[in-house]
Amino acid sequence: MPTRYRSQVVCTCIAACGLMWASVAIPAAAQSPGNTASSEAARTPTSHASEPDVNVSYEGFSQPISDVRISTEEVGLLVDVPVKLGQYVREGELLAQLRDDAERAALAVARAQAAMDGEIEAAKASRMLQVYRVNQLQQLMKERMAGDEELRRAKMELAVADARVQVAEEQKKLRGIEVQRLELQVESRQLLAPFDGVVAEVSLGTGASVTPSRATLMQLIRVDVLIGVFNVPATKSFAMKPGMATQVYFRAARQTVNAVIDSIAPAINGESGTVQVQVRIENPDGHLHPGDRCSMRVSPIQQITRRSTPSQR
Repeated sequence: MPTRYRSQVVCTCIAACGLMWASVAIPAAAQSPGNTASSEAARTPTSHASEPDVNVSYEGFSQPISDVRISTEEVGLLVDVPVKLGQYVREGELLAQLRDDAERAALAVARAQAAMDGEIEAAKASRMLQVYRVNQLQQLMKERMAGDEELRRAKMELAVADARVQVAEEQKKLRGIEVQRLELQVESRQLLAPFDGVVAEVSLGTGASVTPSRATLMQLIRVDVLIGVFNVPATKSFAMKPGMATQVYFRAARQTVNAVIDSIAPAINGESGTVQVQVRIENPDGHLHPGDRCSMRVSPIQQITRRSTPSQR
């Protein structure tokens, strides 16, 4: 064999042996303990931070825990609005009074009718007369001085008298229900505070007319508890849990207060990449105002407590 062809055959054999060795050695190396751990580590997703960052603050604002628009389905003239802007009111306190002259007059008539018992007394007297007549005819029947037809007719008239008593009693019950309906109608002309709060806006005053298109009279807010609203980056929100202690700084009031995370939104805002976190802020004295810009950070005490919990177990 010529020398040139012999060198080509040797090179081909060496290349084939190298390929065979690679096909055996590389899978074995991939199955080794060290490489297995690294591959599993590569497949394991990176876990979120288990503890919140106490050095980062988040910007937001405060709002009242309850904010309602006081409105009514009734229409008419406002004769009294005894509250003013910023006034503190108690639950059940009168906020506004609509004119109710016609409703009160109808209620007075209904109460008078409900108190009348003459119809019932007359029906009972008629029934007693029919009972007496039936008894007398039965006695005469024994003495053969009355006929069967006359006694039968008297018993039928007694049954009619019983029905008239029942009708009179039912009418009295209906008049009592009518009184209750008119009382509710009179009460609906009054607007009462649904909770303890502060009047934040008065839309209609005394002398104004309430119409279907102008049914909102005022705004009432509850400020003994405030809610802080913060948009936290999604990567930071995973370490936060409801009930976690926080500190909130109110810019206008220049005051830092303790708060607790109340709720965390279940979805991430796709546009901003943030999650809304709401914290509950006790405000019994009303010194803090809703709408104030706030800064929130997780309390360092919370982080110390979380770290010390495993050792206590």
